[in-house]
Order: sequence, then structure tokens, then C-alpha cells
Amino acid sequence: MVCCATASEEPLRNKFNADFEARYPGVKIVPEILPAGQGYFEKLQTMMAANTLPDVFDMWEGYVQPYAANGALRPLDDLIDSDDQIKRDDILPVVIPAQSWQGKSYAFIYGFMPGPVSLYYNVDHFEQAGLQPPTPDWTWNDVREAALKLHVAQGDKVERYGLSFDNWFVTWQYMCGRYRSAGRWPGCPHRRSAPGHHPRCSGNLSRSG
Repeated sequence: MVCCATASEEPLRNKFNADFEARYPGVKIVPEILPAGQGYFEKLQTMMAANTLPDVFDMWEGYVQPYAANGALRPLDDLIDSDDQIKRDDILPVVIPAQSWQGKSYAFIYGFMPGPVSLYYNVDHFEQAGLQPPTPDWTWNDVREAALKLHVAQGDKVERYGLSFDNWFVTWQYMCGRYRSAGRWPGCPHRRSAPGHHPRCSGNLSRSG
């Protein structure tokens, strides 16, 4: 079962499935593809309660540990170690904690998107505003100051916004730091808090205002 799939992925996913079935005769893959915003994890919870989980399904950082603790996942270490196409040294060390619980691997990361760490900027607009290009040591305050200078408006009419964020919820989670476990906003000391519920988080969000 796949979460947040798009049509552009379908040909590649079909090829993966066909290759797998060719390598393992007798195995038939029945994919269940859910677009974004269709309650993927709510569906997983329901299936887990009914003991009807798929054989393979998407997991995200922060969800692996509680699912493993509830017995919904099996350790994959024996499969990883016995696969001649996988070398543990090839796995990025930074992703290992995200796929592990109590020293064992319960997920295999095939895609890694560490939040909004990519900043795209318009070189011409920066030059027009007299700004130097962003550098790796920029802070959120630097981003805010640059955005204020890049913002262009005539009265109440905005001609150009100085900064734009994706509206995907993960972007806002990373505004408060790393999303460490299901239901927790990092940087906020209270579990299941929304980011504006604690000064440590609302301080980050207020910089975008």
C-alpha cells in the first residue's frame, strides 16, 4: 500500500512490480495506491486493528517506532543482511534511526526527503534588491530579512511575495525542528501540541509573519 502516489510514478512502480513478480514466480502484487490527503495512516490504523495490514506499506519518520512497538512490523535485519544487492554501508547513517526501534531495523528507506532544507531563489530578484545569495550558515532571521526586502507591493496589492512555503504540513513541522515521533512537534515540550501552542514553536512561525 502506497501513500501520496502521483500518476508520474505509476510507470516506474509498475516496472518494479513486474520485475519482482518475474523474479519470484507465484507471487502476485496487488497494489493499493492512495493519493495524498486520503487518510493514509487512519486507514493503516483501522487495518492494524482488524489484523489485515498489507505485506508491504509506506512508513514515515516518526511512525516506524510506535508501529514496531505495537507488533505491526517485523524486523528486517535478516532480510537486509542476506540480500546480495544491499550493503549496510550504503545506507545513509542519518536515516538509520528513522527506520529503527530498539536496535533493529523495521523499515527500509528507499526515499529520503529531510524536510524543507532546499531553498530556491531568483538570482535576478536578489540582485535587484541588493542582496547577496544565500549561504549555508543562514538562519531563519536571515531568511526573514531577505524576504522583507524582496517583498514588492503597491498599497494593498502584492506584486511579489518575498517568500513562499509549500502548503504541505511537513514543511510546518520542520519549522519547529525535526519531527521525532508520531504526534509530537519537536521543540515543543508537550506531545501532540500544534506548533503555535508553545513559545519555542510559535517563535519560529512568527518569523514568517
